[in-house]
Amino acid sequence: SKLLAEVVQTSLKKHLEGVNRGVKQANFAVLRGARMPAVVIESGFLTHPEEGQVVLQAKHRAAVIESLIEAIEAFDKAPADAKPTPPVAQRSP
Repeated sequence: SKLLAEVVQTSLKKHLEGVNRGVKQANFAVLRGARMPAVVIESGFLTHPEEGQVVLQAKHRAAVIESLIEAIEAFDKAPADAKPTPPVAQRSP
């Protein structure tokens, strides 16, 4: 969901320091077939010499969790007409 991704990105920007790489859309295998709004989040890169150290800190993880909680609550409060309609489940005969 583009709306969910934007809400999550806004919250992550607010709570975390670092480079904002923005929201990207692609045909990610881990999201394909999701029956609800879904996003992939990258909150840092372990392979980066400096960022990798930050990602390991409890303070960083707590900020990520706080960001996600805030984003989910904001998304839940968004008007229904702004959210995508979940696909109808297909039942086999």
